[in-house]
Amino acid sequence: MKKGLTLIEICIGVVIVSLLMVTIMKLLGTGMSGSQKGLSHLANMEAASILMSQIEYDLMRAYELTDPPVGEKSISARWKMLTDETIPDTTATVTYQNLDEAVKRTLIEDGSTLEHTYCRGLKTVISFEKVRFTDPKTGGEKQGLWINLSVASPKKISGETEKFELKRLIMCKNF
Repeated sequence: MKKGLTLIEICIGVVIVSLLMVTIMKLLGTGMSGSQKGLSHLANMEAASILMSQIEYDLMRAYELTDPPVGEKSISARWKMLTDETIPDTTATVTYQNLDEAVKRTLIEDGSTLEHTYCRGLKTVISFEKVRFTDPKTGGEKQGLWINLSVASPKKISGETEKFELKRLIMCKNF
């Protein structure tokens, strides 16, 4: 009697190893999918945070909200703002508007135009709503903007997309 492996034993061994490999690959694939989803969500949050910070910074220096009218929602907004605290009467006009996959900020100051695009390559939807109310402490009128911002990653092959939404009321302090 010779010692060795038969063809049936080899086939059973290959089947067992194949089942183990398939299970391991599925676990690794699930881990990678979760990691990509988390990274996509983090990128959307970061892009929304950067854009919202810039809008808030600009609105803190605003002295006149031009667009949109009070109580109306709009996909673009425009206001006049102070640009340099050390030089009196230095003002600029800033505009934010939706693009297909971004939000464009346009700053017009002293006849020159500076444009910057935020959330490039992400499905971004922003809307502005101007609000006006009476301050209970002073009795004076206050104004601000409700900002709704939605940032979504592009659709992947599987058809899934990661979306982050943010809503914030920013009050204008200069009027």
